[in-house]
Amino acid sequence: MIKHHGRGGPLSMPSADTDSMKFLSQGAVSSIAVGDGMVQMHMHMEGGLSFKN
Repeated sequence: MIKHHGRGGPLSMPSADTDSMKFLSQGAVSSIAVGDGMVQMHMHMEGGLSFKN
């Protein structure tokens, strides 16, 4: 499931000093962190997503 947060504007991002954000700022297309039963994915997207009602 992918949920659109619906509030407009960007989502809160992890601190820039985390490895995930460092990877993205250095050119990675995506960064995935896994731990304690959770998966967090950040990804640069060109063009965005299309949603149908």
